[in-house]
Amino acid sequence: MFSGMLFIFTPLVIGYLFPVSNAAYLNTINRATSWLIYVILFLMGLSLAALDNFGSHLKTIITMTATFFVVIGGCNLLCLPMIDKLMPLQTEQLKNQLPLSSMALESLKLIGVVALVSSWA
Repeated sequence: MFSGMLFIFTPLVIGYLFPVSNAAYLNTINRATSWLIYVILFLMGLSLAALDNFGSHLKTIITMTATFFVVIGGCNLLCLPMIDKLMPLQTEQLKNQLPLSSMALESLKLIGVVALVSSWA
């Protein structure tokens, strides 16, 4: 498990060491990263589909996922306002509206990839 995490986090850390200022190159990297996320999620879905007795473990998986979601989300909601008060971020831009619908659609696509691949087996 830890060796798998090493394969994931090492390129992530190394990637932050190289600044990229060329917009076209950065756009290409962003698109490639997006496709790699789909590939990783596809492989995760395949590994979920290959589990023995997946249906019997589904309740445990959902319970653990919901617990982590609530705990991590609650900690973020409690700590982030305090961090914002202690270390406010000064910006030069006006407030922009984030496209909430497109961000939610992107997340639903990622969940759909795992669900679709898991349902194949």
